[in-house]
Amino acid sequence: MREIRYFESDYAEAPARLVATRPLTITTHEGLLWVTLDERPGDHWLKPGETISLATGEGAWVSAGSDHTAWTQAAEAANAPANLAVRATQLLRASWRTLSADGGRNDDQVSARLQDESRTSTRAPCSK
Repeated sequence: MREIRYFESDYAEAPARLVATRPLTITTHEGLLWVTLDERPGDHWLKPGETISLATGEGAWVSAGSDHTAWTQAAEAANAPANLAVRATQLLRASWRTLSADGGRNDDQVSARLQDESRTSTRAPCSK
């Protein structure tokens, strides 16, 4: 099963923020679409028929690059535990950035520490 969402954007509208909770594909159908992906250099200008893919957890800014733009966002159905894990990770990172005195600049260190803690806390003690 696929989930497909249809959007229409005008040039005067503010860019929209997308975060992929599962792999998704953005396809332009009419006009010009501007896409900037987190952690990837440069802007992408999609013409009708062109696509760009986002991996799970990847974020993007999307906006119309012309007076009227029509585009779709398509994603495969995912299981609930995977969505829950992605969302929990996003919330933890957002909380860390909010609470961090340095504005989240040490996010990689916190992420590594959270992964280490999750590995050690999920191990159940053996009992005989």
